Amino acid sequence: MKDVIYQSAVMIRREIENEKSVHDLTQKDPAATTFMSTIDAAIAHIANIFHPNHQINPVELQECTTKIQESECIMALLSSYLVNPQNILAVTRSQLPAQTVTNVSTWLNNILSPWIKNLGGSIWTFLTQNLSVKEWKISGGISGAGLVNASLEITFDPLQGNFGGGAGHP
Repeated sequence: MKDVIYQSAVMIRREIENEKSVHDLTQKDPAATTFMSTIDAAIAHIANIFHPNHQINPVELQECTTKIQESECIMALLSSYLVNPQNILAVTRSQLPAQTVTNVSTWLNNILSPWIKNLGGSIWTFLTQNLSVKEWKISGGISGAGLVNASLEITFDPLQGNFGGGAGHP
């Protein structure tokens, strides 16, 4: 499982690097560049943690779930930004080929987002196979307007054994 996560992270980074419409957009738009480099840095962090020669610790596993959430939030912001551009993108749109913004939006929604969601699912599977649940906390309530607020907090303890990785480990 560790190797699959590592290879998936490497493939996602390669896809980000090779997507022409993203390259065209980020060459003209500093905000889009920031969004995409933040996503790429999060996936690079995951790739480093799941590198075959790296011994993973529980804190790093939890960091990876945070990086996935961060990437999903940034993709949502970028998608929103592409639909409702701020001043800088409105100016740069005239300098881009007509289909670039549409192509980036389609690519984000149809390719990058599902890949990152699948990577997150694999990380959660790895996490649950290598850590045991120590404590669950559920909280929430209903406001006067009828809105529901809920949160779930899970605290993990490492299982006995290894997390995979490092030379000579399965």
